[in-house]
Amino acid sequence: MTLKKKVTIFVSSLIVVVSVGSALSNYFSSLRVVEEQLTYSSMPLSLDNIYSEIQKNILEPNLVASMMANDTFLQQWMAQGERNVEQIAIYLEKIQQEYGLLTTFLVSDRTRRYYTQKGIIDEVQEGRPINAWYFRFKEANVTTEMNLDTNEKIDKSMILFINNKIFDASGSYLGACGTALKIDYIDAMLHRFLSKHNFNVYFTDASGALLLRNKELVAFDHINEEPSLYNVRHQLLDDTQRVISIDRKGVRYFVTTRYIPQLHVYVFVEARIDAFTKNFKRNLYYELALSLMVALIVLLAILYTINSYQKKIERLASHDALTSLANRRTFNLQFEIFFELSKRHGRELTVLFIDIDDFKTLNDNYGHMLGDEVLKMVSSILSQSMRKSDLVARWGGEEFAVLLHDTNKEDGYKIAEKIRHNIQTHTELKNFTGDAVTVSIGLTVLHADDTMDALLVRADSALYRAKREGKNMTVTIS
Repeated sequence: MTLKKKVTIFVSSLIVVVSVGSALSNYFSSLRVVEEQLTYSSMPLSLDNIYSEIQKNILEPNLVASMMANDTFLQQWMAQGERNVEQIAIYLEKIQQEYGLLTTFLVSDRTRRYYTQKGIIDEVQEGRPINAWYFRFKEANVTTEMNLDTNEKIDKSMILFINNKIFDASGSYLGACGTALKIDYIDAMLHRFLSKHNFNVYFTDASGALLLRNKELVAFDHINEEPSLYNVRHQLLDDTQRVISIDRKGVRYFVTTRYIPQLHVYVFVEARIDAFTKNFKRNLYYELALSLMVALIVLLAILYTINSYQKKIERLASHDALTSLANRRTFNLQFEIFFELSKRHGRELTVLFIDIDDFKTLNDNYGHMLGDEVLKMVSSILSQSMRKSDLVARWGGEEFAVLLHDTNKEDGYKIAEKIRHNIQTHTELKNFTGDAVTVSIGLTVLHADDTMDALLVRADSALYRAKREGKNMTVTIS
């Protein structure tokens, strides 16, 4: 065998081995990138988008329902014997039309009448499934709730009800009122995430029973009926957001969930892996065919030189949030909504900026691992110190931001001092670090002529003043 033939065979074999190896390497690297992108970026971001969209659609109706429950006209009308039905129907219709709601409603506990803008549509009775919500809500130790339900006397589709209890001036229970929304936007959202992102989105109650779904993709009525979900149901139906790999009839899926406490439902997001990798398989076959073609050309044309090439793949940078708090992007989105609503309705809004004192020293002395644990524990204390209507977020580093809705300066200061005290006296945190951890807090409130930037700058200035004046204190800038 001549040297030329030996070189040709060697080079051809080398090209085949390198090309095939490169193609397979690229293929598996691409698979890993796709899986990591789904796990750490695409699916969590989709959950955040769904949650933000639902929050955006229910925030104003929630405020309207609260306003109705505290309306003295409504309370007096009920207390005076509900004499003029037309009067209350006009009242409910005005609110329904002004805010573009599906309906507004009122249920009197004395007469058991169910009013809407159309007048009396029902009389609630114990034992009737359609009225079960009222008696459950009446006995519940809450003054407001949101739930997904149906009522054919209002609409045949699934409805989001926002219920509020009504009390008279002496605190006696009068009944319930609230608002109702169509959730067509949720159905449209399901189809949009499927067509645009290849994500199958569906909703269940706390037990795993399906509430909303694309029936073409989700045939079961309860996750216990689907073996691939039944085996991991306890991991899915908890408050920890994670991405889980499941196998369904030989097909691999990723699934993740998020609990929406206002609606008492779980959002499921599923991704079928081969829907994201089919292009990579096609590219793999293309590269293998090209490799064989190149090798054949080298065998036929000994003097023909082929320059090998290799694709470079940049990995998408992704990371898990250190804490379970909202991130800065979510804070900015919610802050814009709170700000606009407070401006529109003349409601008070307080902003807190919170910074852990001497955090750099803590990191330098004990290492970043301990610093990360301190951030987690402080975040947990902040969450436990907040009301459900408030928003707490990690602003960056060891700094946190808090929005207190419907809160004036005096109440905001009390909450800030409560937070500061809870962190400083927290036994587990003190034992963990060997000393008390303290925070400095800057507080400011919304002015009628404020911009969002001005409000945040003022809160930041208050925080820096607290740091300069000795730390471990709350400073207010009006």
